[in-house]
Amino acid sequence: MNTYNLDQQVRFSVSITSLLNVAVDPDDVYFQWRRPDTLVITTYHYGVEPELVRDSIGNYHADVTLDFPGEWPYRFYWTGTYVGAAENKCCVRDSVF
Repeated sequence: MNTYNLDQQVRFSVSITSLLNVAVDPDDVYFQWRRPDTLVITTYHYGVEPELVRDSIGNYHADVTLDFPGEWPYRFYWTGTYVGAAENKCCVRDSVF
């Protein structure tokens, strides 16, 4: 689990490949994360919310400012012709200032 400083902007990214290990673009790509303070889940849908960006075939990213200490779970998932998901969490340490 990666650890970040409070108020740090972090780039979360995913590389999507087919079963043949070839980069592919699914029909729909989503990115979600959950705040540790309110437990509110935010979802970005590629092509709808500009925060989820396609860098190249199969490569997507979203930037999030981690503005509360604690564990931040996050998840990419995709649907359509190619289906899958990748999830993890990161930790934000509290500031002494």
